[in-house]
Amino acid sequence: MQARQHKHPVRGRLATLAALSALTAGCTSGPPAPGEAMAPEARTYLTAALDVMEENSLLAAEVDWPELRRAARERAGDARTPAQTYPAIEAALRGLGDGHSRFADPAAAKQLLSAPAEGDAVVPAVKSLAGGVAHVELPPVANDTAAAAYVRAARSAVAAQDRRGACG
Repeated sequence: MQARQHKHPVRGRLATLAALSALTAGCTSGPPAPGEAMAPEARTYLTAALDVMEENSLLAAEVDWPELRRAARERAGDARTPAQTYPAIEAALRGLGDGHSRFADPAAAKQLLSAPAEGDAVVPAVKSLAGGVAHVELPPVANDTAAAAYVRAARSAVAAQDRRGACG
């Protein structure tokens, strides 16, 4: 029996190589790397959030940033929108372990940044202690709008204690 000969041996070899490549391509490619399945808008949002964390974290030197970023991209999975990355951002913030960082989605951020109602203003609390010592408690201030009045109240409280003779 004689082997069948192709009229175009080069074309036959190329067709065989193409078929083998197509068959093996599915076998050699693995799952996408974390973050590759995300929509560009979601990936950009998550990356920007992680950049802000890395630039501002209190414990930046103690964080394994490549691992934190990898885990965040993995958690975000195939997010299509920035909102779908919020759980990954919140998990990354918890991963910082600093106890100070938090995430506010746009609606929560708008509320945090709005001016507090007149009765909701946070003011420093001042107590006179034994030995001429004054204790000033500075609760957290919610936003920049409230900060100016807050700072004025704190300075006024310290000045009042100073006038009363506080020495520490």
